Amino acid sequence: MNNLYFSIVIPLYNKEKHIARTIQSVLDQTWPYFEIVVVNDGSTDKSVEVVKNFNDERLRIIHQPNSGVSVARNKGIEAAKYNWVAFLDGDDEWKAEFLKNVVDLINFYPKVNVFATGYEYFNVIEKGVSKPNLQSVPEIGKHGVLENYFKSVYLGAPVITSSSSCFNKKILIDKGGFPDNIKRGEDLDLWFRIALSYPIVFLNKSLVIYNVGIQDSATKTLLSRNNIYPYHKWKKRQTKSNPYIKKYIKKRILVAAKNLFLSDNYIDSIITLLTILK
Repeated sequence: MNNLYFSIVIPLYNKEKHIARTIQSVLDQTWPYFEIVVVNDGSTDKSVEVVKNFNDERLRIIHQPNSGVSVARNKGIEAAKYNWVAFLDGDDEWKAEFLKNVVDLINFYPKVNVFATGYEYFNVIEKGVSKPNLQSVPEIGKHGVLENYFKSVYLGAPVITSSSSCFNKKILIDKGGFPDNIKRGEDLDLWFRIALSYPIVFLNKSLVIYNVGIQDSATKTLLSRNNIYPYHKWKKRQTKSNPYIKKYIKKRILVAAKNLFLSDNYIDSIITLLTILK
């Protein structure tokens, strides 16, 4: 069987303290057949210099003016040489067997084009590791097609686009990639569109380290209704056959309102809450 090759897309914006660890985690993979596409999203620190210190022909850098993570990921998808695209944020890490496990999944499910694995949180401030509480997913250590994606994400968070998922490139193109100019929720919208059309295989094995508590993380930025995905628009896509879609939409609206409130944007928080009543 021919080797499977991957294009690893890493959006980069001011991650000079973390990007070396992220890239090294890819270079340390036991499955060596990949390219790393770092999309520099107008970084103003020394992130690019750190990346250039790596001497590996599988690594290349693409530059763009600061346009946001969605534009950066879309540019990485466009530039990808290979059929399989995996994403990794510039402050997260893969365990050494991540790609090899994805390869095994692809070979086991030859007709599936979307895969995700388990992950764990590492709090960089408290130096503690924790695991997400996942429900309606395969048992720990096992894999399978998510029977009801919307039930799974309503009860937990089995997939994180930024670092624990892999897609056939044609799926990403078919669904139009990530929505531009959205700072929070752009990945959830892509998963919503994909889940309505394609099966998703999940491996319940922690293969990704999702770092939290990083001060320059994009999740710390000031939020407004204009840069949080308008989840209420999903209401038009509801189907009576899956009641968890409605539940999930309501949950996402509540989370968006909470994030706006915590960002001291009280008016937008209230307006967002009111969309539930529409």
